[in-house]
Formats: sequence, C-alpha cells, structure tokens
Amino acid sequence: ARRILLESSSKSSSSHMALKMTNAAHRWGILLSREKRRILCSRAHSSAKASSSSVTKSNEKVGIVLVDHGSRAKSSNELLERFAEMYATTCGSLSSDGSDGCEVEPAHMELASPSIADAFRKLIETKNCRKVVVAPFFLSPGRHVKEDIPRLVEEAAEEYRGKYELEYMVAAPIALHPLMTTIIHERVEKCLEVNEKGAGECDVCARKDAGISCKMKRV
Repeated sequence: ARRILLESSSKSSSSHMALKMTNAAHRWGILLSREKRRILCSRAHSSAKASSSSVTKSNEKVGIVLVDHGSRAKSSNELLERFAEMYATTCGSLSSDGSDGCEVEPAHMELASPSIADAFRKLIETKNCRKVVVAPFFLSPGRHVKEDIPRLVEEAAEEYRGKYELEYMVAAPIALHPLMTTIIHERVEKCLEVNEKGAGECDVCARKDAGISCKMKRV
C-alpha cells in the first residue's frame, strides 16, 4: 500500500512538474514571439526610413554655379549670363530618376556681380538646392581654378554650416576637352567663310557689344 501511495505521489508530482514546464514553455514562447515581432517591426521601420531617405536624396536638385573670371566690361559679363540660360535647357540630363534636375546660376570670380557667394545664396535659399557644383568657365587649371575659386567656394559654403546639410564641389575646367577642337574649327571656318564671301564678320564678331573683329587684314 505504501508503495502504491509513493508511486501515486511520484506520478502526481511528475505530472505537476510537467504542467509547470509546459506553462513555462508556453509563456517563454509568447515572449519570444513578441520579441521576434518587435525586432521584425523595428527592422521594417528602419528599412522604410532608409528607403525614404534614399528617395529624398535622389530627388534633390543639383545647383550649378557657372563661374568665369569677371570683367569690368558689361558685355563680357552678360555673355556668361546668356550661356547660363543656354546650359539650363540641357542640364536636366543630370537627373535620370524623374527628379527636378538642376538649377543654374552664373557667377564672377571678381570685378563684377553676382559673386560666387551670391550664386550659392540664391541656389540654397531661393531654389532649395542642397547639392552645389561649381563649374569653372575657364580653359586651363591655372591659379584661379586651383586656389582662388576653391577658396571662395569654401567661404560661401561656410555661411551655411550648422544651418543645412550641404554637399558641394568644384568641377574640372574645360581644359583639353575633345569638343574644343570642333568648336575652334567651326569658329575658324565661319570667319574664313564670311571673309571669302565679303560678308563682313561672323555672327559672334558682328555683335555691337562684342568689341572684336574677324575681318581679314593685309600688309
């Protein structure tokens, strides 16, 4: 009888222990399930945030500052303004993702306005650009391109430190670009043509504000 009672007690104790273990496992499973859901939700939120940030960044407009030396001659400065308008019609190709493309502003390194700082200010504050590329309207990488323009760009960008998250750079000058051979050849050919026809001067030199002449001379 004692043995039967002991066996019965042992079975009851074992059953009770098994039940406790089952309940504990169930609670642990619930906790793990909750933690797993929390981690998955956190990852999904982070992924969505990163994706949103990526889309915003890819859709940002690029601000382009076309900068030349600058001149006391108004006609020379206006030439850059006209070129900036021409370039603005083609620079949309910088964006291939359906974003707003770019905004273009002319600037003069010295002697005339708008300055590089003026162009920066307009692109950032008025046109909401957060990436600015300064493109030197210079043929060769001389002192102005190597030292003066980068210094002026740094000064212009420094004005916005702590206000906006900006990206900026100075692009390469025109230099020995292959298209330069085509441009020079077209200019020479056109000037020779108008002289041979006795038509005066080419369309560039014939402008009243040009101050230059391609008329053939003899000695």
